[in-house]
Amino acid sequence: MAKLDEIKEILNNLRLFFSIVVGLVVVLTGSLINKEETNDVDLYFWVGSFVDLLS
Repeated sequence: MAKLDEIKEILNNLRLFFSIVVGLVVVLTGSLINKEETNDVDLYFWVGSFVDLLS
């Protein structure tokens, strides 16, 4: 039973990590869209685009 509890705990941690990553990608994508709409295409825009494509 202890092995099953350990696996459940690992899965819960992975689910939390995945939720945080998805939230960060959504916020990053929204920020990039806002920067593009305001014509503020700079180094941070390109770095953010690269990071967004990697995730």
